[in-house]
Amino acid sequence: MTIYRILFLTVVLFYFDAYSQTSNNNSWIFKFEKNIEKPFTQFEMDKIIDAYGAKKLQTIISEKALEKFYKNILRNRVKIYTKKYYPEENFPKISSIGPSLNENDINSEKFNPLLYDFPFYSKKPHYYRVSQTDFLVVINPQELE
Repeated sequence: MTIYRILFLTVVLFYFDAYSQTSNNNSWIFKFEKNIEKPFTQFEMDKIIDAYGAKKLQTIISEKALEKFYKNILRNRVKIYTKKYYPEENFPKISSIGPSLNENDINSEKFNPLLYDFPFYSKKPHYYRVSQTDFLVVINPQELE
């Protein structure tokens, strides 16, 4: 009787092991826009150097996964919108996670999202108000395929 139990348990374990290895779980395949294929611009490289230094830039360029990650942040995931400011709104201020900004610094050329402690690994969008201006910085989540 015990030999049948051992044989049954062995068959069940092999079945579940084989099933778990064949399941189609692509939870780490990210979706990227086509603009990721273009090389870094000088503005983007300057932003990386400003935030992390020249040595880190070389590391990012040498690792394709890191290169795509940072290009996606700089080109697609961080957006600046104009939305009327209301004193009673609940958006966190951008100064709570990095250097304070004024409205002269808030354009796509000057703004460096890498200087801030944004939740780039979050699965939901995050919104930050630039002081008491009408500017809103939106961090979109990384999309999966």
